[in-house]
Amino acid sequence: MFNEEDKLAKWKEEIEKADMPQDELEGAIRQGFQRAQHAKQVKKRPFVKRGLWTAMVAAVLLITFITSIRVSPAFANAVSSIPGMEKIVELVRDDKGLQSAIDNDHYQEIGVSGESSGVKVTVDGIIADEMNLVLFYTIEFRENHKSDVVNHVGIKGANGEDLKWGGISQNYTSDYHDSMISTNSIEIDFQEPLSTKNVVLEFEIIGGNGETEVIKLPFTIDMNDVASKRYTLNEEVIVNGQSMTIEDVTISPVRTAIQVKFDPKNTMKIFGFEDLQIVDEKGKVWSSIANGMTASSDGEKPNVVTYYLQSNYFEKPKHLYLEFGKLMAMEKEEAYLLIDTDKREILKQPKDARFSNLTTLDNHISMDFRGEKNFTHHPFSFDFFDANNDSYSISWSGMPSGEMESTLVMEMPEERYKNPVRLAIYGYPSYIEKDVKIKIK
Repeated sequence: MFNEEDKLAKWKEEIEKADMPQDELEGAIRQGFQRAQHAKQVKKRPFVKRGLWTAMVAAVLLITFITSIRVSPAFANAVSSIPGMEKIVELVRDDKGLQSAIDNDHYQEIGVSGESSGVKVTVDGIIADEMNLVLFYTIEFRENHKSDVVNHVGIKGANGEDLKWGGISQNYTSDYHDSMISTNSIEIDFQEPLSTKNVVLEFEIIGGNGETEVIKLPFTIDMNDVASKRYTLNEEVIVNGQSMTIEDVTISPVRTAIQVKFDPKNTMKIFGFEDLQIVDEKGKVWSSIANGMTASSDGEKPNVVTYYLQSNYFEKPKHLYLEFGKLMAMEKEEAYLLIDTDKREILKQPKDARFSNLTTLDNHISMDFRGEKNFTHHPFSFDFFDANNDSYSISWSGMPSGEMESTLVMEMPEERYKNPVRLAIYGYPSYIEKDVKIKIK
């Protein structure tokens, strides 16, 4: 019999040997996009998705799967004490915070199941705090029902209360598209502290026959009397003439949230931090979340963005520092793409002209993108504005691969829009740099 560390070492060896040819990866992305086509077109914000799962999430997980498993001996011991926990190792392998939560008995077993005619879903367990819920579930497709799709997921109070959730991020394990059974995770963030511990998770399933069924899974969240740690900073930082204020840092068992306010007078649009991290006095680093929600924004506060890092909640550092040195940014006047889908023309784009070869097929549009080594951010959001300034929602397939050339495909809405179409840019290989270190405590 293997002990748990032997099992983890074996899983690590198997994953490191895994080969993911480019054609298989592209095929998986196409398959994910076909699933996304069943989803309702809903309005989305740049960083947060509420209720729609896209092929891009699946693609990210397929890419990150070929990295190695990184777990501590303490986490391995915690895993060995919880039945079935080995299925969750892949989902938390890149997150020190979630590993630490499990190691400190903050993982709650649930074991609630529900079924539709073709799909069975089981909530295996959760990691929760005041404002966040990470939920691990197993989905099992019955024979001849692999074409069924999860169209929507939501959460309510046991009595139907609106829990004010702001975003949902879906993380798939590597076998989701190929196996009849897989364990995956959902991360939900709430706009205000949970008003009830009794909740109902809802999966809306669309069968291959087009019929819709809803699986409802009630369970109770045990908060274990945890309270987030909030540090008010209000530290102004200027990088290349662009001003931002690091307002506060909140550390919870699930993640660390850094709230940043950007000066509306800035001439550049700042897309995000490339190397944001917190560091203790011993040099231990907690960096960005690899698989999950990385940032969110509030439409009522357009200049405020909250960035998420791994949590060190259960650690006891003497000192903590917030550090970064590289920001993705470009001039605001360049941060969009103007295209004519009827004429198949790119009318305006950033001056380094990374977009080309605009083509159309039915209601799908594709274009080539010249990226850079290791650049994997998607350039666009999930909506666009037409010539009448009306907003429309779209779905994307394909992502920058971290190599020089990629192809991006979008599914246009059925409603008739007026050309030209304006696509705002939310990610681009353009940077400003300055080493910054701010003391948190």
